[in-house]
Amino acid sequence: MENSKSFKLNKEDLKKILKGSVIAMGGAGITYVLGILDYIDVGYMTPLIVATASALLNFAQIWIRGQAQ
Repeated sequence: MENSKSFKLNKEDLKKILKGSVIAMGGAGITYVLGILDYIDVGYMTPLIVATASALLNFAQIWIRGQAQ
């Protein structure tokens, strides 16, 4: 696989960027749902929770699918 050149992206790099974006949005979505629940107040910890949820989503998808792909 060839690396992307400056100011251009190949399909593989675009897929990695999109995958990372989906994982980040998933973490934000989980945090949003937690904020909707009345008994959980995330407050100023929101950025930490979003980052943690995103990392856990990434871990889960790699653990389930395997790193080989």
